[in-house]
Amino acid sequence: MAYICTAVNPKNTPSSRFIHTVVLLNLCVHLVTLTSSCVSDVVNDVRHFRVDSLNSLSYQQRYRNIEQSLSYAREAKLLATNYADGMAEAMNNEAYVRYQQMDFDGAIGLCQKVYQTTNNQLELLVADVMMMKVCQRTSDDIHFFLYRNQAEKRLKRIGEAEHLLSVHNHERLVYARSEFRIVSSTYFYYLQQYNRALNEINLVRSECPDITSRDTAQWLYYTYMKGSGGLCEGATSQEIRLREFDFLFRCYTQSRSSAFLYFEANSLQALASLLKDDLIRDLMKKERRGAYEYLSGLYGNVESDSLLQAEELPFAL
Repeated sequence: MAYICTAVNPKNTPSSRFIHTVVLLNLCVHLVTLTSSCVSDVVNDVRHFRVDSLNSLSYQQRYRNIEQSLSYAREAKLLATNYADGMAEAMNNEAYVRYQQMDFDGAIGLCQKVYQTTNNQLELLVADVMMMKVCQRTSDDIHFFLYRNQAEKRLKRIGEAEHLLSVHNHERLVYARSEFRIVSSTYFYYLQQYNRALNEINLVRSECPDITSRDTAQWLYYTYMKGSGGLCEGATSQEIRLREFDFLFRCYTQSRSSAFLYFEANSLQALASLLKDDLIRDLMKKERRGAYEYLSGLYGNVESDSLLQAEELPFAL
């Protein structure tokens, strides 16, 4: 009995105050840990939002101000520590700038870093398409098809879960799909495989039905390529020329109103090349009188060579 009494003797057990103190300390530790975790999550969310915003700005400026696009991409890279998807998107944006500057080695190097950085199939797809563009420009046919086949597989996988994509990722998909088709069309056009080139670019509208509202730059790219790349269909040569003019004029007016200087300059140059032919110019004066007079009013007498002096316009390439 003495043993039992000793075991339950209050003098040999922790005091009530001590127990409360231990419990309180444990609660404080958990509260501090939870608070630190929440603060860390908030900081990461803010940083990710900033990276995403910079990447969006970089993309929006790629056909307006390429130096500004590069600046946003570099800033996004600096902030994208421990944010693989944001880092990959920033590197893809910078790779595009390098490509436009004809720094193909720089573009390739950035794409290779994307492959090492993320498992995000969308950003990997964007890198594949950029590699296709570089291979097309450098006449690397073997690698063009390797990257094209790889991109097709990614497109199929992404398409199976397209309904789960966020708004931002859906916009990235619209860009990647349309760019994939336009690049493929350009490649086959220069190989003089005109039917295949035509089929590729016509898939843009069916695969990206919301391209006009989702991505103005890609829509302008599509209209420019349709009008300038010999990719219009028609029963007669006159009908083909009219459709080419329509695409180019649409590209020019929309890029002008939306401040896409790159496409404004390129479409104006293509219109100048089209209208320098006397027969085509007479056809447009008759069949597209309103558009013809609009251009004439902006740049003087179209029958003179004033429209051909597009390089004198105050725009930056």
